[in-house]
Order: sequence, then structure tokens, then C-alpha cells
Amino acid sequence: MEQIFHKGYKFRLYPTKEQEQVLLNWERALKTLWNIALEQRLMAYSRSKDERKYPSFYEQREGLQELRKEYHWLNELPFVICDEVLQELDKAWQRCFSNLAKAPYWKRKIDYVGMKVSTGRSFCIEFNGNPIHEEVKAINKKTGAEQKGVSYFHDNKEVNPNRNYKLHFPKMKEPISIIVHRPMEGIQKNCTIKRSGNKWYASIMCEIEKKIPENFNSTSIGIDVGVANAISDSNGKLIPNPQFDKLLENKKKRFQRKLAKKEKGSKNKIKVLKALGKITTKIANQRNNFQHQQSNYYAKNYSKVFVEDLNIKNMTKNNSGTIEEPGKNVAQKSGLNRGILNVGWYSFVYKLNYKLGWNGGQLIKVQSKYTSQTCPKCKNVDKDNRKTQEDFKCIVCGYINHADIVGAINILNGIIIEKKKPKTSLKSIKK
Repeated sequence: MEQIFHKGYKFRLYPTKEQEQVLLNWERALKTLWNIALEQRLMAYSRSKDERKYPSFYEQREGLQELRKEYHWLNELPFVICDEVLQELDKAWQRCFSNLAKAPYWKRKIDYVGMKVSTGRSFCIEFNGNPIHEEVKAINKKTGAEQKGVSYFHDNKEVNPNRNYKLHFPKMKEPISIIVHRPMEGIQKNCTIKRSGNKWYASIMCEIEKKIPENFNSTSIGIDVGVANAISDSNGKLIPNPQFDKLLENKKKRFQRKLAKKEKGSKNKIKVLKALGKITTKIANQRNNFQHQQSNYYAKNYSKVFVEDLNIKNMTKNNSGTIEEPGKNVAQKSGLNRGILNVGWYSFVYKLNYKLGWNGGQLIKVQSKYTSQTCPKCKNVDKDNRKTQEDFKCIVCGYINHADIVGAINILNGIIIEKKKPKTSLKSIKK
């Protein structure tokens, strides 16, 4: 059985000073374009219902062509990049009207904006002057017509991670140096250049037609996520929380104190902000790498993975309360919230879900009630079964085990929750 998957590849870019200045100018122009288009929509939204008329994506696209003729700084950008920004804004409003997200916000000076090219022929990666992909003809599955310029990456396992690779991007005079540290496969669909701090990255999305193995192992496992132990499974494996934030906590606090003393808008404040951004980026990269390693292990070795159906948004709500009704144990609750968010439960389950799909596996969510208070042997449910944070001893049958492992065993034997997925199709805005 063959299925089509979308897989992203992220590579580091090393632009020259001239190229970096061009990319920074493009980034500022795109943020200005986003804010202009957003203001146009907000003005339409502020009118009365009888006079309210929402500008559609196509209307704003026509206005973009007029703006490019009037302003030279906007005409310097590739049209496809500007077009993608307007599409992203339209999708953001569609999600807002469907109650799937909040309304889009203004792009600030410190925000990062991606420069996306959504056609495979608009960009090219080459090694020593030779492209690492080939253009072939293909048949459109919907219309049956012949397509031209469909690019397939060579399935070459030998990759030399050096700067001999070059990325050709629209309206860039010279190609940008790129580190291709792993091979790519499939049809190239789009390429996005984005800045993170003072570093530049290129994310390439590929469409892969992969054959799902029919004789994939039928082993199942239950996983319990926590704060003291980041991951606990039903086989007795405990993975402690790496606590990447605490390793750099003192350094981070030192820069935060410096930041509070700097004058607003000064160059020294910008320097401290950059140094603080490096620390937070390093923490995020370490957490992301940890989650990729663990999710890859479970996706490759198990066909069914059972996890708790947790509402993390409600679990990490602020407990401060109001002046009339102040909250209780506010400091303890804020520390627990910080611990949950530092582990990153949602992102770990998200990575595990799509990696299981690549291998033909399945992620199953079960009820989260009383998983750490239920004895897996006699099914007795009592809060006294869990003596401490780690110790579990059944008061009826005397079963003893680690509390997190008991929770993982109960998750493996839990009740499956069937939920209807919300509609994510984006409908056009009604005028």
C-alpha cells in the first residue's frame, strides 16, 4: 500500500553580507505588506453590518500589483513571495472565522517573516554547479494532463555537508551557500527562507510517495508524560526530564537583569536582546532535539502507541484569580505550569503522531482519569494507592511499582476516546 506524505528538510544558510542585507530588506517589506493588508481588513470589519464588506484575497492581490508599480521597494521582491504573504493572512482570517484560532496580529519589528516560494521550478539546489535534482514530466492525477518541470531529488545517500552546495532563489543575483547535511527525496513543493536570531535557514517541503510495510510489528506500548520524568512507558523505561532551561537559568537571569536597566531603543539594549535570544534559541533547539530522538525511537519500534488525551491549555491556566476571589497556591501552580511547558508535551505527541504515520503505525488517545491511582493488577481505584510522587502500592492486593510506570500501564489498557475532528477546510470569505 502506497501513501503520499509531506516531509520537510531544514538546512542552514550562509549568505554574504550583501545577500543578508537584501534578505533583511525583503523581511521588512513583507512585514509592512502584512500590516497594510491587515489594516485594510480591520477597517472593513469595523464598519456596521450593513456596510461591511470583506476584501478577498483576490482583491488584495490586484491591489498588490498596483502597489508594486507605485513603490519601488516592494517591486524589488519576487511577486510569489508577496502573494504567499497575502495567502497566509487570508488563511489566518479563515481560521479566526471558523473559531479555530484568534484574529491575526500586527507584525512587529522583532518578528520573523518567512519568504516562501511555492513552485518547485522557482528554486534550485546545486552541488559544484550541478543540480542535485532532475526535471521530468508527470501526469496530473486530477486532470490527467501532462505536467512540466516536476523536480525529483536524487535519492543519494552520500551527502557532503560543506558549502559547495548553492541555493538559487528568485531575484537573488548570486546563489546562497547552503549546508545540505542529509539527503532529500521526493518532489520538491516549496522553499521558505526564514531568519532565527542572526542565523538564516531554508526549509524545503517535499512530497514523498512511500510504500507502507504490510508486515510491520504489531507491538503496542503506553506512554505517560510528566514533569519529574519526561517520558515513562509501560515496559518500565523511565526517561528523566533533561531540564534544559535550568542548565542556562543563571546566565539567562543575568541577561534579563541587564535588559531591565537598559534604555528603551538604545543600541546596548539591542545587544542584550540578541544575547538573550541566543540562550532561548539554544534551549528550544535542545528540547526539540530531545523530542525528535525519543519520538523516532517509539515510532520505529512500535506500531500502536497509547497516550493520554490531555487538555494542556486548561492544565497550564493562570491560578492568580481576581482581587475579589484570589487564587490559592499561586506560586506552586506557576512552577508546575512552567515545568509542563518546558517539557513540551504537545510537541512531543505531535512529532510522534506524524512519525508513526510514516511507518504505518497508529497513535491512540485514551482517558486520563485516575491512571496513576488505579492498580493495574486488581483494578482498585484509590488515591491512597499512590503514597508519594514516585511510590505506588495498592492498598488491596499490595502491588508495588513506580507511579509513572503504573500510569503508563493503565494508559495501555485504557478506554479509547473517539472525538470528531474540527473542520479545517478554509472557505472563502462571504462578502
